[in-house]
Amino acid sequence: MYTWYLGFKYLLKRPINLLGLFGVLFSVWALVTVMSVFQGFIVEVRAQVRGAASDLALVGNRMDRSYAEVEALLRDDPEVEAMAPRISWFGLLYVRGGRRRPQYAGETTKGIRGTDFYRVLGIDPGSEGRVSAFPSWLDRVPAGRLRSADPKAPFDVPRNRLPPKLRSEFGWSPPGLLMGLDRARYERVYRTGRPIVLASGRQVRDGRDMRVIPIKRDFVLSGTFDSGHYEFDNNTVLVDIEEMRSLFGQDLEDEGSLDVFNEIAIKVRDPRKAAATAARLNTRLRKAGISGTVKTWEQRRARFLQAVRHEHGMMKIVLFVIVLVASVLIYATLSMMVSEKTKDIGILAALGATRRGIASIFLACGTATAAAGAVLGALAGWLSCVHIDDINAWLRENTGRELFPRNIFGLDSIPYVLDPWWFAQVLLFALGSAFLFSLLPALRASRHDPVEALRHE
Repeated sequence: MYTWYLGFKYLLKRPINLLGLFGVLFSVWALVTVMSVFQGFIVEVRAQVRGAASDLALVGNRMDRSYAEVEALLRDDPEVEAMAPRISWFGLLYVRGGRRRPQYAGETTKGIRGTDFYRVLGIDPGSEGRVSAFPSWLDRVPAGRLRSADPKAPFDVPRNRLPPKLRSEFGWSPPGLLMGLDRARYERVYRTGRPIVLASGRQVRDGRDMRVIPIKRDFVLSGTFDSGHYEFDNNTVLVDIEEMRSLFGQDLEDEGSLDVFNEIAIKVRDPRKAAATAARLNTRLRKAGISGTVKTWEQRRARFLQAVRHEHGMMKIVLFVIVLVASVLIYATLSMMVSEKTKDIGILAALGATRRGIASIFLACGTATAAAGAVLGALAGWLSCVHIDDINAWLRENTGRELFPRNIFGLDSIPYVLDPWWFAQVLLFALGSAFLFSLLPALRASRHDPVEALRHE
């Protein structure tokens, strides 16, 4: 009992011990706040990296098989809930009358003039809604000139929305194209029916040689979409998959044409079993001689996600070093206390105090300092995360600066994740490191010779 009594008495009578307390407080506060916000950004980054990707995707197909054939093969797996064919390609898009007026990228006397490079994704509107939130992408677009006239037929453009030059007497009009809402506004497109030209190319075999043939196709903007994923919305346009098939020589009206694809989006019943499902499906594809590989969305972006995890781990190491520095402050203040209390140590030893009891006095000082600092730091970190948007708004209004500028991060609020397990890890590490650094001066105090300690001035 005397160990805790004397420990707290020594602690309260020496204000310098507040250095150790504040050191632990600020280090724990930094660990909790920074890592909670960092974890929140990781969640946002993963969501943005995934974008509109499905649970699984068959990628790398050479477009030499019928989708119906492959669908029947993959649907037999009990974990496969739905599938949708896609043709993913890339090309230059020129919006007539938009921000960029030069029609194609090319060398001119005035230098290189370019259009924007997009991922052109051919989808089947009927089946796409079963593997992604495609219908909701269209619903998020506010009512107006950029909204699809018919969400059930998003690539159709009513005659009254077409420019006069495109209103054919026979009812024909260029195929429709969907563009991200924000990208359409950036391109100064304010209504549907705007003509858009796609320029691309593809390889074809000419005898034993391969050659590239150019692709040019006229589209009109049939509407916009908003998936909520910045990168996907700004770099991708959607077209009907039949239009993409016709670009590769598989026109639906031609006899003997194939319903080709180079990607299949797959939704599974249990996302936790996605990797195992992908392995089974790959085995089936190999046995059937079908090109392509089924991958989870994480496997497709493995390099980037691994880099994020590495940065997360390095950040933890740096912040834990701050806790060690705070523990050194506790060690320094306790070492000074042991030197000043040498005579008290001799008196305690003469009265019958054991070496263990004397060491416990100073361990109690260090542990109590660390515990108080850790608890206050954790509370401060929790409050900082909860009110971080208010702090950011106050700084913006009063100083014109922000902790996390919205125009850079593109987020409505600062994300954070309050993980109880992380709080427990931080508290245990702070207490553990403080205990170890307190143990050194405590052991030194317990080894004092009572006679020499009593003679100490």
